[in-house]
Amino acid sequence: MVKKLGMIAGVEDINPHRFRHTFGTEVTRRGVDPLFRKELMGIKSDRVFQRYTKGVFRQAATEAYLKAIGEDQQEITNPFPAPD
Repeated sequence: MVKKLGMIAGVEDINPHRFRHTFGTEVTRRGVDPLFRKELMGIKSDRVFQRYTKGVFRQAATEAYLKAIGEDQQEITNPFPAPD
């Protein structure tokens, strides 16, 4: 059902897990307390929770770095690419 709705909406590579990931990212960006985030997502393990929030922290680190050196976010796409 999710894949069908994704096709109708024109969203590629959609699956239920992507919704969970997006939710975790959004509540992290909005500053929800980590204990509440874990509860809302039904996650008990800190290690599992970190997998959902790692991208947000990488982006925040990139923005802090660019601000510190006086660069515009749009000038440098990603000075810290994720390892393969």
